[in-house]
Amino acid sequence: MELTIGSWYNEPDYSFDFSYRIEKFIRQVMKQCIMKPLGLLESYPDKFLHLQVTTTSTQETLEVKMGPFKAKANSINCGLWFPYQTIVDSENPLEAYVECYIKSIPLVFQRWGVTDQQSEEAAKMIRAEIIGNPYYELTQEEKDELEEERRSTENILKESGLE
Repeated sequence: MELTIGSWYNEPDYSFDFSYRIEKFIRQVMKQCIMKPLGLLESYPDKFLHLQVTTTSTQETLEVKMGPFKAKANSINCGLWFPYQTIVDSENPLEAYVECYIKSIPLVFQRWGVTDQQSEEAAKMIRAEIIGNPYYELTQEEKDELEEERRSTENILKESGLE
């Protein structure tokens, strides 16, 4: 089974602006500490597990919504619904965001028998690498790109009369 991680935000101005490097590292840790020990990499070579981070203005709690595991399907989709205000209003939004990922690990992999020890090992590695490490913060170029996207979205909404 291959693991992919993405994000999808369907509400203007409600998104998490963190570096893609966070997901890249978390994916690596999940494969190493969870999927490999559970045998998922070898047991399902033609399947994809896709984690989709999302939120809305009204999302107040962490929720994991997992699609069915069907023998004939090529992929399993799993929505990771992160609490928007809790994260952006926290003293350290990056840490709050990472903690949501960590809390979602046992929920995502419970159907395959993930242990507390495996989840804790992954959590420890993720925290140690990401929290306080400037490599995982947005670069100025990435911040500028996000600001340009926001301006573009505002213009589209104004032109369509939706703002």
